Amino acid sequence: MVEAGQKMPEEGEEDRETASHAHLRRIRAKLAECTRMMSFLAESNVVLSADDQAALLDDVQPDFIAALKLLRTRSQGNYREDTYSKRFPTKTSSRTRLAGLTVWKLFEMWVRETKPKGSTVTRWRAVFQNLDDTFAGKDVAEITADDAVEWKSTLVTEKRTVRTANVVWLGATSSVFGWARQERKIAVNPFEGLSFSRVKVRPVVRDREFTEEEWRTLLNAALDSEPGRRKPGLAAAVRWLPWLCAYTGARSGEIAQLRGQDVQQHRDGFWTITITPDAGTVKTDKARTLPLHEHLVELGFPAFAKGRGPGPLFYDASIVRKAASEDVTKPVAPPAQMVRQRISEWVRKVGVTDQDVNPNHAWRHTFKRRAARAGLEPRIRDGMCGHSVRDVASHYETASVEDFAEAMKQFPRYDLSRP
Repeated sequence: MVEAGQKMPEEGEEDRETASHAHLRRIRAKLAECTRMMSFLAESNVVLSADDQAALLDDVQPDFIAALKLLRTRSQGNYREDTYSKRFPTKTSSRTRLAGLTVWKLFEMWVRETKPKGSTVTRWRAVFQNLDDTFAGKDVAEITADDAVEWKSTLVTEKRTVRTANVVWLGATSSVFGWARQERKIAVNPFEGLSFSRVKVRPVVRDREFTEEEWRTLLNAALDSEPGRRKPGLAAAVRWLPWLCAYTGARSGEIAQLRGQDVQQHRDGFWTITITPDAGTVKTDKARTLPLHEHLVELGFPAFAKGRGPGPLFYDASIVRKAASEDVTKPVAPPAQMVRQRISEWVRKVGVTDQDVNPNHAWRHTFKRRAARAGLEPRIRDGMCGHSVRDVASHYETASVEDFAEAMKQFPRYDLSRP
């Protein structure tokens, strides 16, 4: 029954409305299937009523149809700009996932897990103290590239050169933050590729080897040295370390850690020293055996070494230096490193005061140049000094201790008499 004033539905209108609703339901069902709407809602832990689901599908429908049209257009080779997507707001990045680490805590973690050389930790400690002060309390994941550039601008000072800032400060931060990224502690390394483009090279005002006057001064002083109040190990180092460096080209630290058992007589009669990681730090982590020049034998080094017996030749093995704390960022310097430093100080005291020549490392330059002038092959010179081979082919021509011994017969003695 139709009430007064109510319009009678036209014939067939009710059927058309019913059909329209059925058609819409089929469209929504198909759309839900294609878009996997129900799976998406379940994974997102979202529960919607039937009406809300219908409203959501109705909102998605025009975008879904636009996406299908775009796919068809692309399949036909048309790659013109998609203008439809511009109606959507730009996606903003999600909140940075924090690492739970300050700069200093990251440095400590890097030291514990990578176990770098003590000298590296000591050299980089000041870098991360400065960085930690700059970003006090800030999570390392929140340090941006802009932050890194701003910090970089403070590095070059009157006491810190561009080279030091590049090699030590920026090199340290890039390495440690690079490790953090590799370990998935941070998403981005803000220090990656950061450097000063123009590095002013310090003018070279002299050769890096000792002059004849300098090596004569040092070798004569070593020969004439008296123990005095020096401890036996240090007194022995003053006496022998300069001579051993002069005739082997080895690093001063490698010589400083020599032990009595590292000095042996070869079956062919010549004497040798073995530089080995068993005794301490070797830059290449590879042992090598070197012949002793006949002059060192005449001066009595093998006899001295055998007299000292097994154990370190140039420091007291019974003295165990303990760390002041368990702070992994404060490694204790090995005794051999302390001996090397004392020899460096001694070199300055006896008269080689030119700051443009390294008091210990200059022996390597001196040895190599004298060896080259004497005609020793590059593989002999490199092998004695513990330098890397120059090319792949050189791996097949690595010199043996017998090769070294034969070649060193050509190496001239250091003549201590005045010219």
